[in-house]
Amino acid sequence: MGMGVKPNKFTLATSFDACANLACLEKGQKVHALRIKLGAEIDVCVDNALLDMYAKCGCMGSFLINR
Repeated sequence: MGMGVKPNKFTLATSFDACANLACLEKGQKVHALRIKLGAEIDVCVDNALLDMYAKCGCMGSFLINR
């Protein structure tokens, strides 16, 4: 990101998956904010990984409120 490289849908989905597996909600929320900031397109794989991350971190309410 610092060198002008933007994450694509595969990078985002993989990042959400890693955060879910590590139960790392704070980092996952930062990736979520980055996705919103970049205006990333709607993508089923990315959205499923995002939903999974919030579910595994026990914060489905946060996900649903932010939608």
